[in-house]
Amino acid sequence: MARARFADDPQATAVPWVDSPFFPKLLTSSGLDPELTDIIRRFARDGYVIIDPQIPD
Repeated sequence: MARARFADDPQATAVPWVDSPFFPKLLTSSGLDPELTDIIRRFARDGYVIIDPQIPD
């Protein structure tokens, strides 16, 4: 019973998504757009991301 809860409930573990053993499932089921999903995957893999905030001079 507890195993199913952890597999289906993203709030069942009190860790960031990238540290969760369920990270791939959480990311896939998040409904985020592909660009943001790619940024999150790079963060999980590399530990950082570089973004351009596109703030005008």
